[in-house]
Amino acid sequence: GGVPQLQRRCGVRLTLVVSMLAQAVCIFTFGFVDWLPRDPAAFSAVCLVSRAVLGVASAGSEVAATSILISAAPPRLRSQSLGWAEAARGLGSMLGPPLGGLLFEYGGFPFPFLVVGAANALLTLPLLRLPKANLEDQSPVSICAILQLPPALAG
Repeated sequence: GGVPQLQRRCGVRLTLVVSMLAQAVCIFTFGFVDWLPRDPAAFSAVCLVSRAVLGVASAGSEVAATSILISAAPPRLRSQSLGWAEAARGLGSMLGPPLGGLLFEYGGFPFPFLVVGAANALLTLPLLRLPKANLEDQSPVSICAILQLPPALAG
């Protein structure tokens, strides 16, 4: 269910692009929460809805990007490709807070959100040139089948 089903219906590339654009909109929204009315209920609702949509969009982009990476990498290089992707994510998690702090110092509260939202939106442009990956030919795999694979049994 969920994102893989959406990918099969709409395509992986479209799922990734729409998810990343939704992330950009949610990140921009956080940059402007200071401009919301001082009503605590409205403020909380906007923040919670924006954060929930951001979470769903992040899941969508994560699943779609991983699907593209796995389908693009030759079988013998898939684990190495996934390793590099995870290393990049770790590097981003380490560098994000200090860079966000610098952006905050330079431009105030909205600036980190505007920069990251703009970067997220701009990063969707090269994705539009990706060849269409077609996952319709792949049948869904059950969790039981995955758990019976030797690496799952060993770990």
